[in-house]
Amino acid sequence: MNNKTGLAIAALLGGALIGGTLGLLFAPDTGERQRRKIKVALERHGIKLAKEEFNKLVDELKNIGKKDDIDEDPAADYDVE
Repeated sequence: MNNKTGLAIAALLGGALIGGTLGLLFAPDTGERQRRKIKVALERHGIKLAKEEFNKLVDELKNIGKKDDIDEDPAADYDVE
């Protein structure tokens, strides 16, 4: 292995280590805490969802941009109390 290849590998590993460390330091809250924050924000706007519907909404939010087909009226999937 020549000197340039060794430097490139060291730079790659160093960048990965720094990126991983920064990712952990600035990572968002746990999933449970994020769900609680979403629920509170919805309730502040007068939207109350049953647990099953809330979980469906969270799953849909996680998959935004991954679906090819989008319903004409996604709000029709949820029964707002």
